[in-house]
Amino acid sequence: MLLLRCILFVFGFACLNSPIDAKKAKYESQNMDKVSAEKWDLPDKSNYETIFKITDGNYEDSIMEMEEPWIVLFYKTKIDRKWLQHSKRVGGAIWYGKVDLEKNLHLANEMNFDHKTTNYVGGIAVVFPSKSKEKKIQFKAKKLIKVSEPHLAEKFASETMEDYTTELDFLPSNMQVFNDWVVNTYYKSPIAKFPILCVTDTGDVPAVVKSLSKLMKSHFVIGVVQKSSAHRMISIFKEVPMPKVFPMYYTLLGREPTSEEMNRGSYKLHFDIFPYLSEKYGDSSLFHNVLNYMFLVNQDYRADLPGKRRGESSAIKNMEEIKEKMNRKIKLLLKSQHKKLNKSEL
Repeated sequence: MLLLRCILFVFGFACLNSPIDAKKAKYESQNMDKVSAEKWDLPDKSNYETIFKITDGNYEDSIMEMEEPWIVLFYKTKIDRKWLQHSKRVGGAIWYGKVDLEKNLHLANEMNFDHKTTNYVGGIAVVFPSKSKEKKIQFKAKKLIKVSEPHLAEKFASETMEDYTTELDFLPSNMQVFNDWVVNTYYKSPIAKFPILCVTDTGDVPAVVKSLSKLMKSHFVIGVVQKSSAHRMISIFKEVPMPKVFPMYYTLLGREPTSEEMNRGSYKLHFDIFPYLSEKYGDSSLFHNVLNYMFLVNQDYRADLPGKRRGESSAIKNMEEIKEKMNRKIKLLLKSQHKKLNKSEL
């Protein structure tokens, strides 16, 4: 079953066994066919996995123009496999770049790298922190972090990222926090949003989750549940199985009470829980896979979203602003790859 039906009370929860609506059964989200980014004119996943070539000529148009953090490899001869694998794992949340020390002397000197040494065979990473478009940041070479292991580079990069998630622990004393989180997500924003629960086993908020929480914040709100709290969540959503892979995502698809129910004095908010299925969307730790999941949720269920305003524009319905932003970034990066070298590199 791809949808699990529950009822949300203002001060408690209960789960029901009930059939899926016939209309929902016809949705694309209710089959096991693979999902492609092309359906929504999103950039291909290969663009997120690319390690972009950084030179003195395109430095400003790549690293400095992106809000997301960068892991830039300064290397000689070759790049170690560990970096290539890691770039695919964090692609989309953190950009990856590479600088050939022997061909980019200006950047090498600016970052205090001695291109004559052999210590940089395989790559040493420089972490460029996340940036705000409203505040131009001037980077100082001495303050940039240099690391030799991917997990450390990711840790330092992630710590600089904006986090729009909400921590949820499902403790009995904190259930009002969850109730308010759900209701506010549907009703307290200019645009009604989908609440998504993300269960993670990392002890913190993964970089990919942070990135998605910012990119998709106009249409989704992500609540993060640590693995140690998952059993309390499961005890409430009794039809939801304990996650076997992490991170695990559950979208709450609300349904407002009918007129008859309200006439009877019942104001319960019904909802289905729509889980992420790795068999359909792929590895749940990858940015582009979760992005496809979220776009499909919006495509199939936005029409029934509680709190949705009447006359909602097609641009909002189709998340056009998000698509435009993502495509604009990729085009900018691809264009930067063809920038001519500055005189300092010749």
